[in-house]
Amino acid sequence: MICATWIEDEAVPIVEVSHVLDKTGTYLRERAQYSEAEPLLLRALAIREQQLGPEHPDIAESLYGLAKLSQHQEKYERAESLYQRALAIRAKRLGLTHPDTQETRRDYAVFLRVVGRDAEAAVVEKSNEPSTEEGD
Repeated sequence: MICATWIEDEAVPIVEVSHVLDKTGTYLRERAQYSEAEPLLLRALAIREQQLGPEHPDIAESLYGLAKLSQHQEKYERAESLYQRALAIRAKRLGLTHPDTQETRRDYAVFLRVVGRDAEAAVVEKSNEPSTEEGD
């Protein structure tokens, strides 16, 4: 937290700083300290977008963390949008079989079930299963 405060006070927008902010925000989110986590996660995302561009895997990491936070805060529209963006980036940049892509897809499906959209969740889950067709 001391580092995060210093980073904000000094306005140091470098990629390495985004990792500290993201890890701290994730730590706080996991402890249900949502109001403290959110500004750190948002700042990490802003730095990453500025330094890395819109489709870097680190952007997806930030989006994914914010999606989970939004879900815990019951900000469901925001959570869905963030999950979808994170999943799109990870699928494109890391591939469909990458563990991070699969984790995002799985958590997005769980989210859809939480909001009562079981049919959509089943489609998302099905798209996470390995294909049995040749050529895939």
